[in-house]
Formats: sequence, C-alpha cells, structure tokens
Amino acid sequence: MKKIVYVIVVFFCVGVLVYFLSSYFNKLNLIFQEQASPPEELTNAQEKEVWLNIFVHGSFGTMLGMLSLSKVAKDDVKGSWYHEIIRDMRKDPKFFTEQTILKKGLLKITPTLDPADLNNQRLAAYPITKAFDEIIKKTNPNQINNYYVFGWTGLISQKRRRLEAVRFYNEICEEYKQYENKGIKPKIRILTHSHGGNLCLNLAAVNYIIQQPTNALQVLNKNKNEHDSLIELLNLIKTLPNKEVAKLKGKMKKYDYLPLNKDLKVQELVLLGVPIQPETENFCNYDFFEKIYNIYSTKDYVQQIDFISTKQGYSSQRISPRIAHNQNKIIQARVMIGRSMKKEKINILDKPIKNDAQKQEASETLFNKIISSAQAYFADGLKDPTHKDLWFAAWGRENESSLSPLPIIVLIPLITKTLSCAKNTHNDFDVNIKKSKDGKYLKFQVSKYDEFRVEVEELFPFDIIDRLKKDFGKWKPIEDKEKDTNLALIFNNINAKFNNILSYQVLEMVKKI
Repeated sequence: MKKIVYVIVVFFCVGVLVYFLSSYFNKLNLIFQEQASPPEELTNAQEKEVWLNIFVHGSFGTMLGMLSLSKVAKDDVKGSWYHEIIRDMRKDPKFFTEQTILKKGLLKITPTLDPADLNNQRLAAYPITKAFDEIIKKTNPNQINNYYVFGWTGLISQKRRRLEAVRFYNEICEEYKQYENKGIKPKIRILTHSHGGNLCLNLAAVNYIIQQPTNALQVLNKNKNEHDSLIELLNLIKTLPNKEVAKLKGKMKKYDYLPLNKDLKVQELVLLGVPIQPETENFCNYDFFEKIYNIYSTKDYVQQIDFISTKQGYSSQRISPRIAHNQNKIIQARVMIGRSMKKEKINILDKPIKNDAQKQEASETLFNKIISSAQAYFADGLKDPTHKDLWFAAWGRENESSLSPLPIIVLIPLITKTLSCAKNTHNDFDVNIKKSKDGKYLKFQVSKYDEFRVEVEELFPFDIIDRLKKDFGKWKPIEDKEKDTNLALIFNNINAKFNNILSYQVLEMVKKI
C-alpha cells in the first residue's frame, strides 16, 4: 500500500514538474521570439535617420565653349566641337583625381580614405565623401548616411540641364523605391557645385509640372523667366515615352521617360558656388525643397561671369531677397577664411548698413560684377575660397592654408550645424573659418551678412582635421612629368578639329584648280 502511495506521489510530482518546466520553456521561447532582432539595417533605420547624400558636380571646360560660341549662344551644342571635346575629357583618368565626379548617372559608392581599396586609382570622389562622412558622424551622430555621385555631361546649356534633371529625378525615384521596399523612407541631401546646382533646381520644376493638369502651365500667372523655363521643361517632358519604352534604350537614355512620382521631396539642397540665374532661381521657393543653403565666396569670380547660358547676361552669387524671404527655408552664407571678426556689438551709427535689396541692386550689372570679382580675386591677403576651393582638392597647394588640400565641401556639416545655432531673425550670414591661436581648434564664426560681429562660434578639434588632411594626401595624383594628360587631351582634340578644317579647305581649293 505504501508503495502504491509512493508511486502516485512520484508521478504527481513529476507531472507538476513537467507542467512548470513546459510552461517555463514556452515563456522562454516567447521571450526569445519577442526579442528577436529584425535585420540590422531596419533596426538602425528605426533608431536613426537614414540619409541619401548625393554629390553633383558642375560644368567643366567652360571656356572651351568659345570654340563653338554661336552654337552655345543658341543653346544648341549637340554635335559641336565643344560637345565632342567635353565628352572626350571624361576619358582622361586625371579628370577624376580632383573633384567628386565619376561616370554619368547615379552611382552609389562606399567612401574610403585608403587608396588600396580602389587598387590605388586616384578617384577623388572617395576620399572627399569619406572626409565628409567622418565629420558628419561628429555633428549628426543620429544619422545613417549613404553616399552617391551623380554624373552628367557638364555642358553650358539650359536645354541640357533640363534633360539631365529629368534623368536625375527618375534615377532618384528608382533608388528611393529600393529603400521603400525594405521599409525605409530615407531623407535626401543633395550637395552640388557650379551649374550642377541649376540642374538640381530644375528637379523642383519637374516635380511641379507632373503635379499639374495638362496644359495648366499655359495660364499660370508666374514670373516671366519662371514661366518660360517651366514651358521649356513641359515641352521636353511631353516628348518623353513611358518607362517601359525608355528601358529598352541603352546608357543614360533609359532614364529619359515621363516622371510619375509626385511625392518625391529633397530635405536639404546645398549649393556651392552656383551661378544664380533667373531661369532657375524661382524654383528655390517650390515645396520640393525643404531647406536650401546657398554657400558662396567673395573670391569666387568664376561664379558670376557666365553670360552665355542666361538671358540676363550675367550670373549672381546671391539669391535675390524677393525669393529668399523665407527665413526658415533659404539660408545664404558667404564663406570666409581667416578674417578678423568682432565679438562685441558695433555702433550701427558708425557703419551705415544697406539693406539686402540695396546691396543686391548695387551689383546688378555685369561690369560691376567683373570689377568686384577681379578686386576680390587679387586683393592682398584675402584667403577666401575660390570657385575650385569649394569643390576641388587643392593638389599642389597643400601649404596655402590650414585646410588644404581639403575642399570646403567636406566642412559643410560643420557649417550648416553652426548656422543652425544662429539667430532665426534673419537668413543672410557670413561664416568665418579660422584656426584658433593655440592651434587646437578650427573655429566656425557666424555673423550677420557684412557686419563681422560674431553671433555664434563653434569649435572643432583640429587634430581631426589634421588627420583627415594626412589621409587625404595619400590620394594626390601621381605627376606625369612628360605631359599634363588633361591639357594634352584637350589640345589634341582642338588640333585635330583645326587640321580637319584645313584639310577640307585645301581639298576645296584643289577642286577649283
């Protein structure tokens, strides 16, 4: 009897134990299931902002447009000498060693400061974007940043920039869709130089047009320059096939299709040395762009002398007050290097201050622009960045400043971060960059435009800048003492063209004999 009771008790205890163990393991399994991590990319995307940083180069070989001046003036450059030479310049390896430029189209890249990662190819896009990435990790640690380079023809042509804008728009939409398929909605930051900025401003026009009913643009009450530009772009878009048809074509033409994504937005557009022109200036206020930074320099004389590709006859450095009135959207910042700034308040009676409209009006002639640009360029002791310094590596000029050979573009995260701390009572600033007296920091001093009184000062450890400079220096192109391949390529093409003409003329003379 005792044995029977003992067996019953044992079975009862085992049953209870099994029940509790089963319950425990079920709960444990549930805990594991609840804590199972989603893919790392999605986890990071939920915790941090995902950004697409797209670098867009500007025009190049601009002066070569003089070889086909009549065609360039008529905005009909296809098949011209200028067009052919510019196309051939991309075949020269040296062409890619100074700036953020790669092949045509939207290309995702992995930034690096180690040339060995690219088999020692000197492609400047990689160290420039990596230096930018190193800095933005310090200023915006809550961001996951992906990097792209968009390449285009670089021609001085309004028509071409409109077509390239359509291609760019479609490529961004296709890439954005890839992220959406992963459950990610990234933000977009475009950083662009020279006429690449006018190409990018046309993106807003593309977005605007595809949201309008057919032919609605014909009756819109717009600024004449704005209206004319929209009509030109509309006429181009009307000629485009649908996506399926375009995809049957090769190379970049596969992106020449009717844009359909009406929801695309660009959170930040950073313009560096962009010639401000009436054909695209009005697009700054379109809802397509949430924030625009217009970064320019007094010593950038190239920015203002494009008199060919605009009806106005000259280009401006600054967005006009009529358009830049939205202080929360458009920020204008003149970049200066090593200037003396006052930290105490100044007596405004001692320095009459013109308002923005007066300042703009005072320089609204081509002659004044050329004179002021020349004065700025040759001014003694003025170390402000040139047109090239904003975007190009300063190879061969490493000792000219405390920043060389780094271009200003890599400092944009620091510039915009400092500007965000400035007063929101205005949107027109000067940003002075200088090394601290003890050499430990790089100072970023922000003042209201042309007042030279510091509102905000931010410090960034110079040892980081110094390390970036040393790593960046590894990418300096190997010099070819026998010839400058870039110039040789240009002149070889020019000589070939002239020889063809001479041969043709001689042949015609022989026929007449």
